[in-house]
Amino acid sequence: MEVCHSDSALCKSGEDQVLRRVVSPGDVMIGALFPLTGTQTQGLSLRENPQLSACFKFSERRFRWFMVMVFAINEINKNSTLIPNTTLGYIMYDTCLSTNRLMNATLSFIGETRQDTPADSCTPQVIIGEARSGFSSIVSRFISLYHIPQISYTSSCKCLSNKKEYPSFLRTIPSDAFQATAIARLVNYFGWIYVGTLEFDDDYGREGMSQFLLEAEPNGLCIAFRRIIPKEHEVNKIRFLGETLESTKVTVIVAFTGDSSFRPFVNELLLRNISRRTWIASEAWVSSSMFAVQRYAHIFQGTIGFALRKAKIPGLEYFLKNLKPDATGKSLRVTYNTYMAVYTYANALYDLQLCVNGRGPFSNGTCADGIKFQPWQLLYYLWRVRYINNIGETITFDENGDPPAIYELVNWQMDNTSNFYIKVVGSFDSSEDQGSGLRIDTNNIMWNSANSLVPRSICSEPCSPGTRKVARKGEPFCCFDCVSCNPGEISSSLDSQDCYRCEENHWSNEQRDACLPMPEEYLAYVDAPALILLSFALLGFIIVVNIFGLLFWHRNSPAMKSSGPWWIDGIMLCALAGCFVNTVSYPGEPGSVHCRVRETLAFTLLTLTIVCILQQTVSLITVATQPTRNSAIQPGLIILECSGASLAWAISALVYLGIIAALCLVLANVAQKNPSAVNDAKFIIFSILIYFLVLLAFVPAYNSTQGKLSIATEMFGIIATAYGFLGCLFIPKCYYILKATNISKM
Repeated sequence: MEVCHSDSALCKSGEDQVLRRVVSPGDVMIGALFPLTGTQTQGLSLRENPQLSACFKFSERRFRWFMVMVFAINEINKNSTLIPNTTLGYIMYDTCLSTNRLMNATLSFIGETRQDTPADSCTPQVIIGEARSGFSSIVSRFISLYHIPQISYTSSCKCLSNKKEYPSFLRTIPSDAFQATAIARLVNYFGWIYVGTLEFDDDYGREGMSQFLLEAEPNGLCIAFRRIIPKEHEVNKIRFLGETLESTKVTVIVAFTGDSSFRPFVNELLLRNISRRTWIASEAWVSSSMFAVQRYAHIFQGTIGFALRKAKIPGLEYFLKNLKPDATGKSLRVTYNTYMAVYTYANALYDLQLCVNGRGPFSNGTCADGIKFQPWQLLYYLWRVRYINNIGETITFDENGDPPAIYELVNWQMDNTSNFYIKVVGSFDSSEDQGSGLRIDTNNIMWNSANSLVPRSICSEPCSPGTRKVARKGEPFCCFDCVSCNPGEISSSLDSQDCYRCEENHWSNEQRDACLPMPEEYLAYVDAPALILLSFALLGFIIVVNIFGLLFWHRNSPAMKSSGPWWIDGIMLCALAGCFVNTVSYPGEPGSVHCRVRETLAFTLLTLTIVCILQQTVSLITVATQPTRNSAIQPGLIILECSGASLAWAISALVYLGIIAALCLVLANVAQKNPSAVNDAKFIIFSILIYFLVLLAFVPAYNSTQGKLSIATEMFGIIATAYGFLGCLFIPKCYYILKATNISKM
């Protein structure tokens, strides 16, 4: 291990437990945090002095990030124009993905740094790192107290944009807020409305997924499930996630996680042989080679997501091959952000050293010392840095310390040898206007489906016209059943929430998607039933005419005289003839005259017929009625009266009249609903009510009288009833006629 030439406490390895670090001296120092190795969580035992977590599983990928920083520092030190007469040095700690090692390294960086003491040659004025968002959050909370700038190369959590909590944090990787926006637009572009989501249980996963849902749900996104991938390898939770994917009908899944965090769950997918899903990968694993192998081909073929844009660093491949012959540096993504972090610091330092006293940004126009400056002074220039990188992009930071977001849309595809490769099929640029920043080459995308078509991910098929949506209880809003509209109702659009009743005289068609005029049906003269019935009516009319002629010819015969007056039979035959003739008005399209005449005339003629029959029946009964001299009613007095009629006749007559009166009362009440007949119906009701009052008074009065008083009672009943009808029906009518006549004369 090389040790810095200063005698300061920072450069001496005075820790009880040696940290894994590399030091290269320079005029100004860079503190660097890289997870070159991993670690395994150990239980805490207080029976002995707690030890730092052991480091293992060396990562060539993360080591390349560190070597690119070294390459950039060497390149800058050789550049005589950027920061001349100044060399950059570094102190790099391997954090081993361990919180306790990270904290020890951070505290070592802080050392004896104070705002009121100048920095020495071994005190880092800036810290580059850490990789994980959660770790960067821990570091930033400490070093922000001393205003030490921090530039991260892979920490993309949206939470780090909060400058109230992380005032000295900047990064060269875009915030996940931009990535979430890009994924939301991708989902909306392909019309995926029913998706499942997976997020790792850390700031990166939670914040990224929350931002994605915030962007996507206003556009109608429907979440089938939202599951959390646990930090620790908890078998039961991993199995539960596997069961969720095995039972769901979702075909599109968004996963915000890192590759190593995702691996236990991926193995569960492999165990359950879950395939035919389209994975939308977050930036942290979409460009990883961990799953881009043949073993996982049936699971992840067709995976799509946004990766950091590729960039080339001239001379890097030769530099790496000197370290390891099989190393590559042709196309870089995360690695390039590390390269940009060093150059961002160098350009800020360049601006700092250009300051002219008297025109400086600090009090009284002073400038910072070009070598021994305070961290907060460097932070001032970092916030305002602006330069063009080696690929022609303008590098700057917004008010949150975030750079512009430029992503490549990549798709996992397989070649003829069944090997995975990542193909660029689009891009996203946050600096462009909304709607124009996303570009997709759909023709070059390979999907994980049998027909290689764009996968559909919906819970329920759209409801066709003629149906309405009915939500399924306990399921997301995009899961529903389609129920047919009721007869007479329609829906004319897709996914209609309601059915609408057709207007008057219209009816729904068979598909229930349009209202049509109702077909008109009536009994036409040419219809078979009409022809048959009219034939019978004609035959009946002929028979009636013949019978009438026969009776008229023999009207004076003894047979006719014995059956009663012939004119009653004549009236009855005329009524029957009218009934037969009246049926001619029933077929054909109903008109106003038909509707008024045919039923009225038919019932009138039938009533006349029945009255004639009644007259004949009464005549037969009253044949036995003769004047008698009755002395039994009152002793000493002979009562002259008509007797001989049966009691049944009297009761039947009263019941018959009562039924007819009740029927008239009911019909008059119905007629009141017709505005034009309100007055007439009202007077009919009054007359019938008077009739019932007279009838109720007549029955007990008649039964309680004898002799000539009973005759008077009958007369009173008839006269009272007649006056009731006359007063209620004809007096008002005469009044209206006379009133109208007087008005017309005036």
